[in-house]
Amino acid sequence: STLFGIPLLTPHSPAPVSTSSTNSSFLSLHADVSPSLLTMRAGEVRDVIVVFEDDLPAYIGIPGFRIKERFELLGAIYGSISSTALLPLAQRADVTFIVEDQILPMDSSFVDSPADRPSTKAGALLSASVPQSLARVWMDVADVWAQGYNGSGVLAVVMDTGVDGTHPDLNGTLVGFMDAVLSTNADNPEVEGTPALNGTTCGAYDVGGHGTAVASLIVGQGVVNGSLRGVAPGAKLLAINNAAYNLLTDNWGPLISATVRGFEYALNFKLNNMTQYGLKAMVIN
Repeated sequence: STLFGIPLLTPHSPAPVSTSSTNSSFLSLHADVSPSLLTMRAGEVRDVIVVFEDDLPAYIGIPGFRIKERFELLGAIYGSISSTALLPLAQRADVTFIVEDQILPMDSSFVDSPADRPSTKAGALLSASVPQSLARVWMDVADVWAQGYNGSGVLAVVMDTGVDGTHPDLNGTLVGFMDAVLSTNADNPEVEGTPALNGTTCGAYDVGGHGTAVASLIVGQGVVNGSLRGVAPGAKLLAINNAAYNLLTDNWGPLISATVRGFEYALNFKLNNMTQYGLKAMVIN
């Protein structure tokens, strides 16, 4: 099976060839486990996301497993695990996945050089982001707009590199922002900046430029170029940064723990803030 696009070893997969006690006991595991975790050496500690079948237990009680953050709505825990704690945790009947936290690979073209970022070249946002192949999409969208559907009442969640909250094409759309890489739900249960409309930035920033382009394709207001609006300019925007830099590969990509944190934040926002902004539905990109 896979989780976040990562192949996982299941209790029905062939056990790795090893004489270690962890691998020899592999067929007794209940949870699907990242294969990389089975290479842990004695005394080694790694960060993991643990997904449970139902509600989170109040207490884990496994030596060598330390809880860093709980995601109650998703039924997951972010924590650190030692080599000796992996097997007893994976044998628990209520644990379904144990995934090593890591930065997933992403095409380097997703993050531009600073000089090319939309945040520093306001006029280039949509014109540089929309290839000619999408021209037909805009023609079809215009027909939908004419029928009165423009995204009003919908919250569009963009989990990417963040967004440039000062960009004119996003003016009036932002209702919240979270840097899920630098913040935690425990430290920052709301947003960085006060969620509000009327042109506020919510303290939002973009670490690479890609998120701003994606957000504008959805909710862009056509301020920079009136002929280029997002497909749902009436929708509101919740922006989340889950992109981190991988020093080993010299590339950016989504950090698994930040992605889980972002989903939890979006679900919390849906439960607590939708009525305040007149929103009835939420979509996550």
